[in-house]
Amino acid sequence: MKSSTGGKPRWIWQCMAATLLGQFVVVAQSWQTVDDFALPGADAEAHGVAVDAAGRVYVVGTANGHAIVRYSADRGANWVTRDDFVYPSETNSPPETNNLFNAVTLNPQGDLFVGGASTAFVGGVNAQHWIVRRSRDRGVSWEIVDDYYVPRNGPIEGIDAVVYSLSSDGQGRVYGAGRLRPTGPGYPHWLVRGSSIGGTNWDSKLVIFSGYADVSQLTWAGEDVYVTGSVSDSDLTTGLILRSSDYGASWTTNFAGNQDFHAAITHDSATNLYSAGFSRSSNSVDWLVRKAPSGGTNWTILDRLTYEGDSSGSGIDQANPRSIAIDPAGNICVAGQFLDYYFTNGSGGATWTWFIRQFSVATRQWSTTDLFSYSTNRQGVANGTAIAPDGSAFVVGYGTTESGQRRWVVRKGSAVRPPPRLQIAVASGAIAVSWPAAYTNSVLEWTDSPGVNQIWQACPETVSKVEGQNTVTCELTPRARFFRLKSVAGQ
Repeated sequence: MKSSTGGKPRWIWQCMAATLLGQFVVVAQSWQTVDDFALPGADAEAHGVAVDAAGRVYVVGTANGHAIVRYSADRGANWVTRDDFVYPSETNSPPETNNLFNAVTLNPQGDLFVGGASTAFVGGVNAQHWIVRRSRDRGVSWEIVDDYYVPRNGPIEGIDAVVYSLSSDGQGRVYGAGRLRPTGPGYPHWLVRGSSIGGTNWDSKLVIFSGYADVSQLTWAGEDVYVTGSVSDSDLTTGLILRSSDYGASWTTNFAGNQDFHAAITHDSATNLYSAGFSRSSNSVDWLVRKAPSGGTNWTILDRLTYEGDSSGSGIDQANPRSIAIDPAGNICVAGQFLDYYFTNGSGGATWTWFIRQFSVATRQWSTTDLFSYSTNRQGVANGTAIAPDGSAFVVGYGTTESGQRRWVVRKGSAVRPPPRLQIAVASGAIAVSWPAAYTNSVLEWTDSPGVNQIWQACPETVSKVEGQNTVTCELTPRARFFRLKSVAGQ
């Protein structure tokens, strides 16, 4: 793994005199697997996640050729399958059948929408249908609200399609972005379809030729809808963001960059846009998280990781984002995968690792908070993320067992805690420094110099726990003394 961030120690701000209050900054994030699901002898993958205002969690994906929705009513503690969808075919034994959900969203009315594709034996041929389903009772019952494909008619090509991304505006219109592909020899196109208020009456809003590339995601921000992806010919791949301010009737180009891609996109309540993507050059790949005000034409970089090639010929290690989420406080979670190339004994390969980076408003810092591998040297991918009202984050994807089975995985990260106050008191010739006992993995340090060349020392006194506080009591000295907390390495 080669990153421009390096392995520098992470220090916690700030030191101060014994008569003042200080602040402690640390990324207090822990992750646990809360759903690990597969059917016996079959693969399963989670692709998307949404959390409603009450903290109920909806995860979509595929298992053994079925499109699946799994649901937790208690913030990830327990899970049930709420939809197990197989497209009705003309025969019980079609030559090919495959169903999946890639995307999930909720409109302001609380209706749940999931989208993906179903390959079914209909009309004498296998056809891939663009599928959007709606539930008005949190997944207890379902109906198809958009089933789109064009059958092939003799020499005239038909259309197969799949939903990648769903988003709803403030009034309840739902839009989907995905891939359209003519049947027979043909190249992919971007496809955007949209509904009326309530999620019915769908029609196509955008179709553009993408060549060797593909569409990625869309989002509503205010009255505008934005869709991002890339287009390509044999020589050049261009990243694009397109915008419509008239419900898809017309589109303008907001961003175009050669070898520069916004792979995931979302917005906040002020209609600012946030994207996660990457930029390529001949010998490096940059992970990029960016922000733009309403309108999406002036992007600034919030987070950058640079990965460079080496002389081994094994390729460029890199992190690729696949989903981004932001909560009302401004905390951000980006989910994706880390590609680790290896070159041994004249041959090479690569492994994917689940990769999470987060921005904490409390610390004003970006940190990699989860590098998860289900088993040794096996693939793992984080496909989707959402942040719950209580600040916890859910990331979904899959991990591969030692035997090669893909398992549906949901991981939950605890809420990033706000920085506590260092409480400092002077009494009876001693200094008492305390902070909340819940903040472990930290060391109290001191110095008597406020200058740039301070020498920090660990306080040798014993840490005691009194009424939920860690407390260190040390001797009062004639000079001012400054204190700070340093996070333990790796925490």
